[in-house]
Amino acid sequence: MNPQSFRFAGLAAVALLAMAPAHAETKFGITVPVCGFDYDRENFCSDARMREFAKVMREQQPNFVNGLILHTYPSQHSVVNGNQRSWRLVVIDPKNQTATPFYWAFNSHDQSEQAPKLTFDTATPRLCVQGNLEAYRDAYEWDATRQPDGFCFLYQGADGTYAGFGRFE
Repeated sequence: MNPQSFRFAGLAAVALLAMAPAHAETKFGITVPVCGFDYDRENFCSDARMREFAKVMREQQPNFVNGLILHTYPSQHSVVNGNQRSWRLVVIDPKNQTATPFYWAFNSHDQSEQAPKLTFDTATPRLCVQGNLEAYRDAYEWDATRQPDGFCFLYQGADGTYAGFGRFE
């Protein structure tokens, strides 16, 4: 192989690594399978976040189906509607000791800094968000007249693309 072939192979390898999904991280007794999403500032694997997730896993009772915990926290991710604050969600599985980030951030539909209303329980695999959804190039504004329940997601476990959830209804 000539030197130019090695150089091309090296550049190709660097490009493939740059496109690879974020790695998993285990510390403080919990594993986060995805540390971040493309073009997203949130670092789900920072020490502070992972300590928070581990504490929630130890101290909070399951509040969702299959013994899972849905945990939300404020973030500075927001880009929709001029909001300065958004909220993130992770699905914490105490049995497997994982905290899986939800793809979308969400925020208030009326530019307030209040958390949007989330509806879920231990009896049904449905999560509804009455607020805006956002991810890089994938943002949706909630309209209560068209979606009175909000954006609703069905939990599908391993078959779900977004932390076990399918795309919203």
